[in-house]
Amino acid sequence: MARVQKANAEAKEAYKADGELGSQLSYIRDGILKNSKIITDVQGTVYIDKYKSSTSSTGYVDGHSVILGQEGVLDEYTRYGCKTETYLPAGKSLTLTLDQDYSNIQLGLKSSVNGATYTINNGATRNINSSTDMYYKVTAKDKKITITNTSKAMIEITALKVVK
Repeated sequence: MARVQKANAEAKEAYKADGELGSQLSYIRDGILKNSKIITDVQGTVYIDKYKSSTSSTGYVDGHSVILGQEGVLDEYTRYGCKTETYLPAGKSLTLTLDQDYSNIQLGLKSSVNGATYTINNGATRNINSSTDMYYKVTAKDKKITITNTSKAMIEITALKVVK
């Protein structure tokens, strides 16, 4: 039992040293669907994959970009949007509004194309070099984080990890 308690104490100290002790996670999809306490609003363009539809003459609706806030988009996104990540098309932006200021903010990103690029709040261009979800430190400006896809590749945004 003492060995477990020592390991827990060491883990707690490591999280504290990294500024991640007490972190909370909110999925971007939950922010879009208004199911997040951390992300109070999401505006911008997202991509919805091809899906089966009885109302289409071909039986499918091709993948397409939609602008959040337009009529019918939330219903379509709820039914057909990805369940674990949010796709940000090339050249498009997504703005997340947070409920408060946080001392540490990390954004989960990945791309199936090596070298996809993005900016946060129109800052320096950054690279995504992983098809596995990686967390990148970001800073909010007036409780807002705007991510812009500056590459020709699709970027997948998964979650926001925050510490008060």
